[in-house]
Amino acid sequence: MIILGNPGNANPRLISLKILNEYTEKKSGLKKIIDYHFFKNSLKEIDRSFAYEIVKGTLRFLIRIDWTLALFSDRKIEKIDFPVLNLLRTAVYQFFYMDRVPNYSIVDESTEIAKKYISFSSSKFVNAVLRKITCNNEFYLNKDRAIEGRIKEKDDYLSIKYSFPVWIIKYWSSMYGYNNTEKICSSLNTQPGFFIRVNNLKTDKNILISLFEEFGLHAGRDFETMDKNKDTKIIFADTFRLLKLRTIKNLPGFKEGFFSIQDFSSQIAVKYFLKPKKGERILDLCGAPGGKATYISELTKNQSEILSIDIDEERIILFNENIRRLNINNIKIMRTDILKKDFLKNHTGEFDKILIDAPCSAFGTISKNPDTKYNKNLKDLERLSNNSIKILTNCKKYLKPGGIIVFYTCTLSEIENQSVIRKFIKNNESMFSVKHINIPAEMKNIVLKTFLEKERTDIFLKKDFFTIMPYFFESEGGFISIIQKKC
Repeated sequence: MIILGNPGNANPRLISLKILNEYTEKKSGLKKIIDYHFFKNSLKEIDRSFAYEIVKGTLRFLIRIDWTLALFSDRKIEKIDFPVLNLLRTAVYQFFYMDRVPNYSIVDESTEIAKKYISFSSSKFVNAVLRKITCNNEFYLNKDRAIEGRIKEKDDYLSIKYSFPVWIIKYWSSMYGYNNTEKICSSLNTQPGFFIRVNNLKTDKNILISLFEEFGLHAGRDFETMDKNKDTKIIFADTFRLLKLRTIKNLPGFKEGFFSIQDFSSQIAVKYFLKPKKGERILDLCGAPGGKATYISELTKNQSEILSIDIDEERIILFNENIRRLNINNIKIMRTDILKKDFLKNHTGEFDKILIDAPCSAFGTISKNPDTKYNKNLKDLERLSNNSIKILTNCKKYLKPGGIIVFYTCTLSEIENQSVIRKFIKNNESMFSVKHINIPAEMKNIVLKTFLEKERTDIFLKKDFFTIMPYFFESEGGFISIIQKKC
């Protein structure tokens, strides 16, 4: 069997298949694989978006797609060679989730790709399986009912319906309840938007929106201003949301430093919990590529002092590029390993505030990174939790008495979030305590409208932390807690 040689053209379906094949072999590095193939192949913006949606969408619904294929294939999934399997997967994704593409076109082109780039025999198999699926009205009239009739166990049902591993379904259900877990899964399976954070050092939101409109983008179709009502107008004062994937560098104002891309949940951690002020010294850990640090600079009008630390050289290069583009002049970047006990020299008790963007399982980012849900297990969560405790322990001596540590993750995981805070406080109760938080009333109003299980509001709005569900603000999920050093 031939495994996809050089196509000699820029067919977006073929490029998406090559990306998935490479990812299937490596099981990691999806972003780099996508970037490589998009750079290598000259694609129009519309074809680039089409290929991107096929790749991300196929991975987003992978478990459900494989379950469907198993019903219609006379071969077991594990017995199908992965280039053929990935071709079938991309076709099934297009059938069920890309309504603008006619079924006959999907079948014909998938068959042709198999014939030309894999083998003639595989093309016959691909054609037969896809025609069986398209001829079955049950799956088109009501896809979810087709699952309900075959899957009886509740956790298995959610796993198949939303394509999440069963262990994650059980884990979240134990923390948030079954109904909230279903809502989390549904939210993380939606096409993500991208938050534009306005650089108020250079422009304002209304001016930037006008630039986007002059460029040909339209509110409601291409972006939303987030000014739906009084509450959203206040909390989204610095941001609006792109509704469709675009090449960010081509957007008006990017090169001039008028905006950054930063998810709203991490903006919340900076603006509403860290609350940076002019004149403060702030330590930013795991800081590259600089979204949070540059936001601190913008909020303090370049009049705070920020030391940002990261170990990833490539991300630090991007950080420096962002600093130049945004006209930031109060950030010093250091490359070092914060898991080492004395990662800073001669800085004991110097910082008013410390922001930790802790390395985590990133389950809150699954809408953007669907592969995340397949490459983690409970042992990974425990390892990441231990690393977070080590980071907190290593940085505590650099904080001034009375200062605060804002602990942030982009995940939904008690092991990595609440448990970390509890263990750290238990080990350091003579010096540190959890500071009660005050969620802005406008934010709380939005959150309370989304609850499915009213009696469980404590898991989101406890005074000791704030769990950000992805359906609160149509952003990433996350977790924020504030730890204060006693005077």
